[in-house]
Amino acid sequence: CTFCGLHENMQYRIRDAGEVIAELKRLHNRYGVRRFFATDLIMPQSYYKTFLPRLAEEKIGYEFYYELKGNITKAQMNLLKAAGVRLVQPGLESLSTAILKLIRKGTNAAQNVEFLKWAKEADIEVSWNIIVGVPGENPEENESAARRIKALWHLPPPFIVEFELTRFSPAFTNPAEFGISKIAPVGLYYAVFPISSSLLSDLVYRFEYESESFGGRPPWM
Repeated sequence: CTFCGLHENMQYRIRDAGEVIAELKRLHNRYGVRRFFATDLIMPQSYYKTFLPRLAEEKIGYEFYYELKGNITKAQMNLLKAAGVRLVQPGLESLSTAILKLIRKGTNAAQNVEFLKWAKEADIEVSWNIIVGVPGENPEENESAARRIKALWHLPPPFIVEFELTRFSPAFTNPAEFGISKIAPVGLYYAVFPISSSLLSDLVYRFEYESESFGGRPPWM
């Protein structure tokens, strides 16, 4: 995604499903816990064929929080439920297909609504965001999405978050492509680290910027 500063670090080893289940059992036997918080940024797709079916079959009774992609099938949603996944954070990000294309999510608004619907049917709690202030967005798309949300009162509401420019993201690496200029460390860093601007720019993760689509500095900065 254009806003994601984690793509440089998304190359990771996938642990064997059997090893993970064995570790969960050790933790449960030692500490008596049944609720687990997965630190994976995205659930590996292979776990829908290995890890989750094992958990569902063994009916161990663990409960999980997981971050995952929003473009899953209804069958996969039901598998998550059967395996004990009770809370998820999917990368939905918007209910505007135009904005989803702009940030290169690879999904559309209908798929995101389907995800929320299927999660509700499976009794899986969803924590999700809508990103606003994306460089190049048409503000009318957010207004249209806001009107659309009123019809989804029976589904979990989103959190509203502002677009952030982060190191390693495509928007940071190729700012001219997104109409971004005058990149500098977020002002708070200067209060915490009393060093030169040039050195600070080499160290920090979040940045302020100017955007053509906002006629300069984004209004929330």
